[in-house]
Parts: sequence; C-alpha cells; structure tokens
Amino acid sequence: MAALTPFIKKFRSFTGRNYIYNVNTNSILEVTKILYDIIDNYKSILSAKSKYSKYYSIFEIENLVKEIAEVSREKGLFSPHKPRRMVVPFNGKRELEILLKDIKHMTLLLSENCNMRCEYCIHSGLYFYERPHRNVFMSLETAMKAVNFFMMSSDI
Repeated sequence: MAALTPFIKKFRSFTGRNYIYNVNTNSILEVTKILYDIIDNYKSILSAKSKYSKYYSIFEIENLVKEIAEVSREKGLFSPHKPRRMVVPFNGKRELEILLKDIKHMTLLLSENCNMRCEYCIHSGLYFYERPHRNVFMSLETAMKAVNFFMMSSDI
C-alpha cells in the first residue's frame, strides 16, 4: 500500500526561502531545503533514500524522517488526513471586542457619485463585480450612527 502524502502546500519566497503551509494545523513553517525536498516522501524511508541519497547523506535523511514522524505524532504536523471540520479560535464576543478596541480613525463614504470618473477606478463601470458610480448618498442618520460608534469605540 502506498504511503499517504501529507496534506500540505509547499512554496518558496522570491528570496529563495522554503515554506510549508500545514493545512491541519493552519500554520506556515519556514523549513530547510532538505525538509522541503523530502516531506512528500517521508512516510516511505526507502523512497526518500532512493530519491534523495545523491543530494543528502543517508544519515541526514534517516534523522529527518524520524524527526518528521515525531512532530507529526506529537504536534499533528504533516498529517495526510484532511480536516473534518474547521474550528474558529474566537467566539463572536471575542471578535467583537477585537473590532471595537481602540479605533484610531474612520472613513465615511458619503457619496457613490465621484466627479472624476477615472477609467482605472474599480467603480468606473468597467469591472464586472464592482459597483459603478451612482447618484447615491449616505443618509444623515447613518452618518450620525457611524460617528457615534466611532466616538464610543475610540480613545479620542
């Protein structure tokens, strides 16, 4: 039976650094080149040895495979299983506290009717999923609610 590959996404930065996005832990790890290369074959040490022995020593490969297996077992990294459910670390109350804490500024869009009509603007009417310029204005009631919210949520 073939070994399952970890449920990860590998990528490199433009500076050449190696990263792995670990789906099960929702984390991005900066990793060494050897780990970046071997991670797809780590469950089969024979496959890893045959594929990478010309680039890395057998000792390095064996130690890395053991280390990967250990962090997989202890921390859930590099698991081949897809998550069954997503868990959000915040509840609604905590998110609201974060959103309301120490607001420094506010921008009100009083009108959707810009007089400049720049072609590159997302509201020029050229972009399918964006609203075009319209003759719509924010009501005084909405503006006052926004200002009151800002005053209650900021240190100003």
